[in-house]
Amino acid sequence: MTSSNVQFRQFWNGQGKYSSRYHSLKSMYLVLMEWYHGSEWRKPALTIVFLVFFLIAAARFTMIIFQDQDQPQIASSYHVNWSKRAPIVDRNDVLLATNISTYALFVNPNRIVGKDNKQRVFEKLINLFPDLDQTKLLNDLHQRVNFIWIKYRLTPEQVQAVHDMGEPGVYMGSRKTRVYPNGRIAAHILGNTTYGKQAAHSAEIIGQSGVEKSLDEFLRQPDINNSPLVLSIDSRVQAILAESLQASIDVFKATSGSATLMDVHNGEIIAMVSLPDFDPNDRSSFLSEDSGQDNPRFSKAVQGVFEFGSTFKVFAAAQAIDLDLVDIDSLIANTDFKISKYTIKRTEYGDEEMTVKSAIAKSSNAASARLALMIGAERQQQFLSDLGFFEPTQLELLEAKQAKPLFPERWTDLTLATVSYGHGIAVSQVHLAAAFSTLVNGGFKINPTILKDQNQNFNRPRVISQSTSNDVVEMLRSVVTDGTASAANFEGYSVGGKTGTAEKVNPKGGYFKDKVLATFASVFPTESPRYVLVVSLDDATSEDKTRWERSAGKTAVPTAKVIISRVAPLLGIRPSYMESEVTEE
Repeated sequence: MTSSNVQFRQFWNGQGKYSSRYHSLKSMYLVLMEWYHGSEWRKPALTIVFLVFFLIAAARFTMIIFQDQDQPQIASSYHVNWSKRAPIVDRNDVLLATNISTYALFVNPNRIVGKDNKQRVFEKLINLFPDLDQTKLLNDLHQRVNFIWIKYRLTPEQVQAVHDMGEPGVYMGSRKTRVYPNGRIAAHILGNTTYGKQAAHSAEIIGQSGVEKSLDEFLRQPDINNSPLVLSIDSRVQAILAESLQASIDVFKATSGSATLMDVHNGEIIAMVSLPDFDPNDRSSFLSEDSGQDNPRFSKAVQGVFEFGSTFKVFAAAQAIDLDLVDIDSLIANTDFKISKYTIKRTEYGDEEMTVKSAIAKSSNAASARLALMIGAERQQQFLSDLGFFEPTQLELLEAKQAKPLFPERWTDLTLATVSYGHGIAVSQVHLAAAFSTLVNGGFKINPTILKDQNQNFNRPRVISQSTSNDVVEMLRSVVTDGTASAANFEGYSVGGKTGTAEKVNPKGGYFKDKVLATFASVFPTESPRYVLVVSLDDATSEDKTRWERSAGKTAVPTAKVIISRVAPLLGIRPSYMESEVTEE
């Protein structure tokens, strides 16, 4: 029987909270009936009056019933209409988010009779929930109302404590709540939930951030309650990235760090970490109104846009090769030269003339700028656009839409030069990972995704040729074997990549001289590229405070080496050995 039916039956029988209204109406009815039977002429008139009165009373009663239903009812069967929320699992069906049963706590002050009893209930509630607003709670308990919320969700220990209170007027209503069994693992990806519509005995769960928010409609569909949302991430690899990155932050005294591991062929993100992070089970972590980069809920891998410095040099080299302007063995000057009143400096780690391949390995600004001038502004802009650097990524997170790349409005010769080595253009780490994936997978455009088995293999535009892609991989390998990322050269796995040590932008103008973002964008294995790993450390320092010791080669590169050595076996990549080391039985 519905709530309306129950309340109407109680009214009709003179019971429940409408009994006083019932008795008043009944008395009036009896007086009218006595007068009605007193004379014949009164019957027609009274019949009309009675009908009008009955219609008014019925209309008023109906309004009372439905008005009261707008408020949570303690003794009512009213429930918010909410569907079950689908669980979230990783690519190996490891549970990442699910629902469990819990209770909400509320009080009916009208059921707590006497000032002393109210004070006793107040003291017990404050003792059990010291975070409650004491002034508000005490005022609420003395109000003439029948419902006040105390807590929207209780832990099992709190449920037992409330039972032990044994106080009349203190009630619990069952409901579901969202939990994340792995705590901080993939917190920025998963996000969190909150309650929407609520009643005493049920509540609507809605997404607030991460995939919980961006895919909220999918998760709430009634016909897919038993079908989990399958993410592309591997929770084992995710844990390794977080652990290794935190260790490097501690060693190099960095303020923060981020890392993204992506499949180069379909754009699936296997792991993505931003530190510091948060525990989505800790609801208090979402109370802060600070939405800036210092908030642990801010994902530096997805939301933040940064200048990634020399990692961009590979794009200038790749485009110049693809346009047949040079090949990897073409000689290019590594000498200082001026554009307008600005001087583009040579790298001190190479000769005055070097090959394109060596210019990438030694990270020459002057060589990259010369390649960019050969390409020209219009073609450079088109190439960067084809790589996805001028728009937010299509990643299935609402936070990704906030990461709008920053680039100059006017594209001068100086812009050409500085953008070629990663200054004057700011993108997200996910942008960078996707662009590197495009360069090393044969040249096909990659759109990043956080979902498993998305259709990424059809109608993908080609950005560079297969031959150019092969040359890019060779250049990236040389950075590790003969260049700035030598710390990533280790036995068993062939790694390639490009370092970038970018001075951080000063909000007041210009760049900080003592603050850098150190990044290593790597690819492995280089014999047949399968994954791109981008690692960034923010404000990494060293004992002697020198720029070289804070560089990506000294900080981000060794971090990536540790990560690759640990995750490669989990990803099914067997270590390679020289033939002389293989013995036949």
